[in-house]
Amino acid sequence: MANKTEIVAEPGKQELFITREFEAPRELVFKAYTDPEMLVQWLGPRNLKMRIEKSAER
Repeated sequence: MANKTEIVAEPGKQELFITREFEAPRELVFKAYTDPEMLVQWLGPRNLKMRIEKSAER
């Protein structure tokens, strides 16, 4: 069974909270959000490609 995604948006506020539990070690979930190569593999629709561009450091 897939883990349920909970979305909370309070009327009159400009914020949105999305909560979802993953059956994976915390470190791996963090890496999936912070490693560009991993992020493009699982975020977004499967039929689209994502490209992350990084600007030059100042």
